[in-house]
Amino acid sequence: MEQSYTDRLLVQSLERSIQDLVRLQKRLADANVDLGNLDKTQLGSIPSQLDVWDYVGSLIYGLLGAALSTRNQLRDFLDTVHSDASAEHPRSTLGAILHHYQDDIDKVPLNGQRVFLDRSGQQARVDFHRLLRGHDPFSLSADNPFLVLTTQPKYGIIKGVIQVFRHLAADTFSKQGLPIPFHSFFDYRTDDGKLSNWLIYIAERTKQTTGADLRANEVFSHLFSLKVQDILSTGLTWALCEAHIRARSIDDEIRATQIRVVGYSSTFLSQVVIGMVRTGGVPMINWPTLTLLLKELYKFFRLNRREIRRLEAVTEDLCQKNLALEAAVLQTGRALPTLSTGADYIRELERGYANIDSLTDIFEER
Repeated sequence: MEQSYTDRLLVQSLERSIQDLVRLQKRLADANVDLGNLDKTQLGSIPSQLDVWDYVGSLIYGLLGAALSTRNQLRDFLDTVHSDASAEHPRSTLGAILHHYQDDIDKVPLNGQRVFLDRSGQQARVDFHRLLRGHDPFSLSADNPFLVLTTQPKYGIIKGVIQVFRHLAADTFSKQGLPIPFHSFFDYRTDDGKLSNWLIYIAERTKQTTGADLRANEVFSHLFSLKVQDILSTGLTWALCEAHIRARSIDDEIRATQIRVVGYSSTFLSQVVIGMVRTGGVPMINWPTLTLLLKELYKFFRLNRREIRRLEAVTEDLCQKNLALEAAVLQTGRALPTLSTGADYIRELERGYANIDSLTDIFEER
């Protein structure tokens, strides 16, 4: 009888403990956190790391782009296209497409002759005539090419707008190239009142500083002009990077952006170095490549910022689940005594058994 009743009390105590454990297990399941594998919580593909083939490939693609952009034979061929397009009667199909003979954004008819003028109406430096008048589509002055060519009698509005694109595109085929957009915003007046431009000043100072055996307009062409050769090289780098991304089935947007950044950086920096070596210090600035490089860098930082925000959301979710888990453990263990040492727990168990023995003695006396 004694043994049977004592066993019954122990069984009841054990059942209550098991029930507490079951409730705690249910709370853990509700929290949905694998405490032993927190590193495998749904964090997504964070690293987006390039492997050796990505680095080697994108570097080679950039070098190929730079080689195309600095090839003298291609530059000379493209310049003949511009010369043909500038003639009264073009001989080639491409020359006819880009034909811009006697457009008023170049020489202006004055007293029966055609002369180069600047934006202020004064005679312009021939070597910088594109920079000083008529070739900035964003100009706020009367020399804006859209205004000039749409009012030129032989064109009118529709043909004039088309002719702006033909003429500016043709100038990118020349060795000097087309001045970068917004160049008219860098105009200033010299001490003698003549119109000049800060880009001319930088080109002349660069020539003096480096001691390069180049004319000022050639230095300007290296630094501040758009050329179709640079556009072609940028397109080559872009096409090779995209082919690499597709061939390797890369669907990670951050990784693909990194490949483009490395490719464009390789093209841009290689061309800078080649220019400095050839000229004795004047870099070749590939503006189309630089534009795409800045675009991809912005995209890269935007994607990384988005990834950081997603990780912050995951971290916040983990914190909330941790709080819920702590509350569950606290609620389950609220009825259990909290003691300081292991010896205290042993004495507590001994008191529990003594209470059971006392209850047993009471029932036996009855």
